[in-house]
Amino acid sequence: MNKQAGEIQISIVIPLYNKENTIRKTLESVLSQDYDSYEILVVNDGSTDHSFERAKEMESEHIRYFSKSNGGSASARNVGVRNAKGEWVMILDADDLLVPGILRHFADLIQAHPDCQFFCGSFQLKSGEKLYPCSQKYSEGVLKNNFRAWCTGHFMPVAGSCIILRQLLLQHPFQEHLRRYEDAESLFGIMRTARIWTTARPAMIYNQDSCSASHVRSDIAEDFIGHLSLDGKSLWEQFALWQLYCQGLKLYPNDMKRIYKSKGFGNIKFRLLHLLTETIYRHE
Repeated sequence: MNKQAGEIQISIVIPLYNKENTIRKTLESVLSQDYDSYEILVVNDGSTDHSFERAKEMESEHIRYFSKSNGGSASARNVGVRNAKGEWVMILDADDLLVPGILRHFADLIQAHPDCQFFCGSFQLKSGEKLYPCSQKYSEGVLKNNFRAWCTGHFMPVAGSCIILRQLLLQHPFQEHLRRYEDAESLFGIMRTARIWTTARPAMIYNQDSCSASHVRSDIAEDFIGHLSLDGKSLWEQFALWQLYCQGLKLYPNDMKRIYKSKGFGNIKFRLLHLLTETIYRHE
């Protein structure tokens, strides 16, 4: 990491598993940023193709390489966070791209708003050769209610679109027993207390074509959707969990009915909140 006096030190953690066709472009999108106080931590998660070799062809003083046996994206992310030297951390998947200038933009926001611990930009979706804008409802400023913003589409954090205080990620590590939505429990824990700033500026390009980790799992225990609990949660966090519950009913109908038969997810208040937020969404 090239440390410049007074500049924000940023660590970009890139978990790597069988992405030999995309990893170089991902790294190039970081190395071409107009900001110098950063490091890249490439964590090879037991790739069986030539991903790690392709990554190591990129010679740069900014890059540090790690290799481990396969344990899933969550374990690779945790290795990166633990070894990060920067106070601020971004997680970037090995098939996505940072938008030019975003590191400097985030650094400027961090310096301008020292009371915030989490900054999130919008993002673009890449499908084939086309780019589509996402998170169009973002505004510039602090979220008044983190979970309400999540539920109404004003806050849609994905890997690569956010920069988070490293200390928070150490306090809320990614759940290594999960292979789908493995970041959700960590993110929800952070959202309960963090002061979050959103910006409408796009931060990254999400590559939908090579996305595989979000596919339904054969064992629901490997999906955060199989471990939902309303206990001790605020109303808006409960509603966020209910939205995931509804998604789970479509993906794992039998398992969901078995697991959540008497755990409060059928409460009428969630359906009423759904109608309310849908009405607000249509009129914005």
